[in-house]
Formats: sequence, structure tokens, C-alpha cells
Amino acid sequence: MDFSAWDWTNTFRIHDAACLIAGVMPLSKRFPTSEELPPQARPILIALGGAYYEWFFQTKNPERPRTVVLEGLPNDDGTLPTFPVPGVLAGELVSRAALHSYITATGRKSAYSFGPIDSTEVAAQHQPAAAPARPRAHNRAASDASNWKAKAQSRAAEIITHQKAKDLYPSQQHIADQIAREFRDAGVVGADGKPLTGAYIKRHALQGITSDVGKRLSTSNRRGK
Repeated sequence: MDFSAWDWTNTFRIHDAACLIAGVMPLSKRFPTSEELPPQARPILIALGGAYYEWFFQTKNPERPRTVVLEGLPNDDGTLPTFPVPGVLAGELVSRAALHSYITATGRKSAYSFGPIDSTEVAAQHQPAAAPARPRAHNRAASDASNWKAKAQSRAAEIITHQKAKDLYPSQQHIADQIAREFRDAGVVGADGKPLTGAYIKRHALQGITSDVGKRLSTSNRRGK
């Protein structure tokens, strides 16, 4: 089954991850019940849920025995998100890296690897046009520094479009953080030659670029039904 549409996704809803691990296409519904999932994904959702709850327990109680956990996404201030209602996990968010770490640690067989986004592919997208002569390293950095804002804005639009197709609306900070990771992999730097942080990209390149408009429209449409 072709799961390539998920290859640029860094954040997954836990029920979507269960489907991908099972090798079945995730549902389009944002908050399905476990009974609505394909049968192959249901036991996997239970296992992921147990590891996700354990992340909360071990974080709050450092003396708790250590087991494999599935880390969720902390709040912007580093605190834990709201503890999910027991048995109701649909919609909880986890990162690609957390899923890859969980699968590696448990040895669970997965139809989708959740491996890091291919840095070669990212680099190819962000490389400047080829020049007749190979530029020196500092010249290449200067070239990247001069157009990183345009690249960030273009990539942000791609992320929003891709996520909107799945009825997901990442925050501006999450978009900026994803772009920062991709830029580090591709060697794109700022004017000072240093890697760009998500906060810096958000402040200097993503003003006015947001998925909130689509989210409001989606919410309004649902209310009108």
C-alpha cells in the first residue's frame, strides 16, 4: 500500500499511527472510536495507548520503574499536555521521532518505518541552482542565507496544504520547527552562518502564514451541518 503521502509528516495522530503500523490506510475521520478502526489496527492502538499513558506516569513520577514509552508533544512551555480521558486516545498527537524510537525499542513489526525524513530528498529541494564552477563553502552559505526566507515561506505553504488535506491544522510554531529541522538537514543557514531556529523562522519569515484560516473554515462548515 502506498503511504508516501505521509512521508513529509512529522506529527501523527495516534490512531493514524496505529493504522500505518498495521499496514492499512488511516481513516479520514479526525476522532474515530476504536471500533471504527480496521481490526488490524485496534490491538496496536491499545499498545500505543499504554506506552503513551506510561509517558505521563514516568514523567510525573521519576521513581516509577522505567519501561518503553511513547512520548507525546509537550506544550510550548515544556509542560505535559492535558491527560487524555482513559480509553479515549483518538486525536492525541505524537511525533515521527517518538514513533520511530518506540518501534525500535519494542521491536514491533511496522508496515511504515516512521524513519527520519530523507535528508537527501530535503537537500535536493533546498539546494540553490547549479553554477558552472563549484562555489566555496562560505559562498554557498551566503547564497542560502540570502534566500532562506523565500524557501521557508514556500515550504510552509506546502506543509499547510499537505496537512489540510488530512484535516490537520498545525500551529505556526510547529510549522516553523519542522522547517528548522529540514533546513539543518539540508545545510541551510542564516546570514550569520548559523543554523536557523524554529522561533527565528516563525518571527522573520512566517508572519501572516498560518493554517488557522482553514481551521476556522473547517469548524464553521461542521457547525453548519
